[in-house]
Amino acid sequence: MEDKKFLNVFSKIKLSSNVKTVLKNVIVSNIKINQNLALAEIFLQSDEVINENCLKDFKQDIFDNFKFLKEIKIYLKYILNDLSLEQKIEKIWENIIIVIKEISPICFTIFRNATFEIEENLLNINLYKKGAFIFKSKKIDNII
Repeated sequence: MEDKKFLNVFSKIKLSSNVKTVLKNVIVSNIKINQNLALAEIFLQSDEVINENCLKDFKQDIFDNFKFLKEIKIYLKYILNDLSLEQKIEKIWENIIIVIKEISPICFTIFRNATFEIEENLLNINLYKKGAFIFKSKKIDNII
């Protein structure tokens, strides 16, 4: 599939106004649908960070339009070439927090006031409470 603008690809399905507004400049690079698994995979690219809650809304819109689907995976690739690694992480930090909140409210409570630093291309996250063992037990360290 050649890259196309989001609204061109999804012009014939009902989408919430928030999704249309936020994702209008996003590029759709591929869509895969496996009817046997009732799975849709949607590959997006953006040069702006998209709030994770908008992606959840988009996923729900797809479920509402295609009732046979049981699972939707959205892969979003950010094109942030002009930014340093630290700047990229700063831009997506809020989304990381949203995802952690979804996975584990306990980890979210520990993580929401965390800070980070980059040392030799490694991300070090500084937690205010001694909760690293909870992160590891929930495998949050792998997700980040």
